[in-house]
Amino acid sequence: MTANIPVHPADSSDRVYVEIRYLVGIAELARAGLINLVTSAELHAEVTRQPLGRFRGYRIGDLNIFDDLAIPSVDGYHLDLVAAKESQQLRIRARTDEPFAAIARLLPEKSNLDAWHLHTAHVHKAFCFLTMDFRLKNAVSSISRNNSFPALDTKLMLPSDLAAAIGLRPIDTFLISYRKAIWAVHPEMNLPGSRRQPSPRRNGVNEQKGAQSNMEESTGISQLPRVKRIRGAQITHGMEAVNIQYDDEHGRIHELTMRLDDALYLLSILKAMQLNLDIPFPDDPRDADARPVRPSERENG
Repeated sequence: MTANIPVHPADSSDRVYVEIRYLVGIAELARAGLINLVTSAELHAEVTRQPLGRFRGYRIGDLNIFDDLAIPSVDGYHLDLVAAKESQQLRIRARTDEPFAAIARLLPEKSNLDAWHLHTAHVHKAFCFLTMDFRLKNAVSSISRNNSFPALDTKLMLPSDLAAAIGLRPIDTFLISYRKAIWAVHPEMNLPGSRRQPSPRRNGVNEQKGAQSNMEESTGISQLPRVKRIRGAQITHGMEAVNIQYDDEHGRIHELTMRLDDALYLLSILKAMQLNLDIPFPDDPRDADARPVRPSERENG
């Protein structure tokens, strides 16, 4: 069976998970229209040049707390099609607006984007600039004691800070895993090392050396981890794709996604193999008592 498995155990004291538990409630308040979440042109530009999976997960089954939430920009959008990071830095370094310039002088140069985000929140009178950047939080807390730090109409807050300000309790993430869940939810389990599954591109096949690596070098074919047990499959993306989940030989869970027509084509190939080779297979593989039957037995029967 396939399953939705949390990254962290419910009793985890991991600092990131502690903050994420407050994000659950913040997102729910936004869905209910009780608070407004906004972004900005430069924040959106910064996010869009990052790998998509960093914010939304690399796997179809990954849970995005802010999924289906429309978060508008307070000052439009920037679309950097060429040299995105360099283009954004050129814009930011050219700005002399206050209080941005004063904040930027106090923060390290590499944090000039953060200074601009804080500036934007101040200009648009946002209650806070919400962040999960602990280093930035510490840095701003430190420089705010400097006499040259400008007075701001906003605050830099971690999710736990905002929660304390509005009386919001933490919520375990597995509770919202049940929403629209197709697979079973297993809150008693968590991913190895309490870490999200990495990008398939980063994960690659680095752990499978030897013969497999030699094959890849000689043929140019990248092999997926060997399947030990198929957990199951589901139709996704509005009946347009099939998502297959399986365990490899080391007990790790993998997901493979293909278009529905490709999956049906694969099914027809396997069916042709079964017929040609007279391979026995039960009529219903879900039935533990079903007897494997050869195609020739059906024909003779």
